[in-house]
Amino acid sequence: MTVRYITPLLVFSAIVTLLFTNTAVSGVYVIPSFILGLIFWNISEYSFHRFWFHEKRYPRKLKKYLSNGHVFHHRYPDNTDELRLPMSLTIPFSLLYAGGYYLLFGITNLGFFYSGIIGGMFFYEFMHYAAHHLKLKNRFFRYMRGYHMKHHHKNIKSNFMVSNPLLDYLFKSSS
Repeated sequence: MTVRYITPLLVFSAIVTLLFTNTAVSGVYVIPSFILGLIFWNISEYSFHRFWFHEKRYPRKLKKYLSNGHVFHHRYPDNTDELRLPMSLTIPFSLLYAGGYYLLFGITNLGFFYSGIIGGMFFYEFMHYAAHHLKLKNRFFRYMRGYHMKHHHKNIKSNFMVSNPLLDYLFKSSS
């Protein structure tokens, strides 16, 4: 495992630990807070991939920042250099979501909300790596691998989700 995979794990683990040690907990809302974090992650996964990484209408400098790695990933899908999410996007946006949660709901269960975001992100990272480099026998993993490969090899304007197809089905962007 290279530094590029260990660093995000350490950074996010430290943030989640800090949040948990400084967060009030209300047992009734622990699971809903975690699920809300997962929902925010899934919306982010879909939105970034569909509207940021594949959008053609951004100013050139912004486009270069947003999608250079993604363009490289599409040209060389088996290369692991641009397989993971850029930390320059994930950390600020996940902290922005945590700040929004804090403003709406206070400190109670913030760690669980943030853990939902991070859990979703790491599941995405695993699924994306597995889709490109592993031959898992589980039915769901095989389905998602094929689903993601359609995005790469048949139609880059569909199948934006990597961790699950739900939002693609909902927004009719699956093929």
